[in-house]
This record gives sequence, structure tokens and C-alpha cells, in this order.
Amino acid sequence: MRTSFAIAAAVLIATPLMGTSAYASSDGIRHRTVTRTAVSGQKYRLGSNNLVTANCGSDQVPKVIIREAPKHGSVNTQIEPDFAKGTGPYAKCSKTKIKSAVVYYTSKPGYVGKDRIVIRVLFLNGQVDDNIVNMVVVKN
Repeated sequence: MRTSFAIAAAVLIATPLMGTSAYASSDGIRHRTVTRTAVSGQKYRLGSNNLVTANCGSDQVPKVIIREAPKHGSVNTQIEPDFAKGTGPYAKCSKTKIKSAVVYYTSKPGYVGKDRIVIRVLFLNGQVDDNIVNMVVVKN
């Protein structure tokens, strides 16, 4: 997903935190629902969100809010380098790691079954994404 920022020299990037299907509701929030599979007790990367500038840098990251925590595990967001995935004039940045909000899920050790997470991402241009992640946790 790519959204123009108010400054022409920047583009917001949400690397596949969720999936490709999204729709905007009457409240202006984009909603996505996806299913992901993780191994029990192991850290699973859900995705990342970042802001890439024209010079392939990053000064800020979107705010990530866990609106519904998983019942059978935990979710945490870490600020760490991740690849920018821009298109058009930002394609030159695709091999550059920039500051990103990376989201991880870890189930309770030994848990096998389903879990659910609702994640809200607040972008700097006012865009809001709600992501529902249905987790399928399998044996190690």
C-alpha cells in the first residue's frame, strides 16, 4: 500500500502487514482481514509500516495501536530498520533499510489453534487502517 504524504518528497509505505484486499468504510477507515499461520511459541513477523522520503531516509513512523490483543499470545511493535518498498520515484529506495514500526506475534508455548488480533495504523497524513489478523497456530 502506498499513500501520498502532504509533502511531495515523501511517501507512506505499509509493507504487507495484512494483505492486499482493503476497503474504506463510511467512517473513512480502511479495513483489511487476513489469515496468517505461525508456529507455536515462535516469534512471527506480521509486517511493517514506514515513511520513506525522496532521499531514501525516514524520520518518523506511523503509530501502531493494538486494539484487540490476542487471547493465546502476545503482539509487540518494535522500531527497527526494514526495507522501503516504494514504487515510481521511490523504487530506488527498495534496497534501503529505513526506520519502521515492525509488528510481531508470538503464541503461548504449546498453544495450537486459532487466535485473533486487531491492529490500527495511524499514518501521518490522517489515513487510518484497521487490520484484523486471524492467526492459525500450528505445532512446532
